[in-house]
Amino acid sequence: MNDRLQRRINHTLAEHGFGELTDPGLVHQLAFFVRSHEHFRSLLITAEPEERRNMYEAMSPYLRFKPRSFDEYMADAAADAEARQLPTQDAEGGLHEFQVPEISGPSGRGGQDHNPVHEAGPDDPEEKVTHAVDEKTGQKASE
Repeated sequence: MNDRLQRRINHTLAEHGFGELTDPGLVHQLAFFVRSHEHFRSLLITAEPEERRNMYEAMSPYLRFKPRSFDEYMADAAADAEARQLPTQDAEGGLHEFQVPEISGPSGRGGQDHNPVHEAGPDDPEEKVTHAVDEKTGQKASE
């Protein structure tokens, strides 16, 4: 971090009543303001991937709530990213469009036997409609 950026950060921290970046109590001060598990997870995922565990280890003893395990926060973040189909980042930092993972079931037919979503459409194959299907009964779920 260059000196100019460090001075700006220290100035902002001081404006809000915090210590400087070199203050050993800064992490404790900042951790006190983490509101919830979701807030903590959102902070963790903003850190560089190789620094996330260090951040977790540094902040978790000072949180006002009992933290979940690091792996739980990362699994929640991954599930959220997948549900929102966020772009993925490779090791070099490049972004790539989200790719829907291919799921194959025990029948080897792409998991059709266990997939709760069944594609069915009118006679025109270009106009497919997705319907939710109850896994147990195989009946179309009511809307």
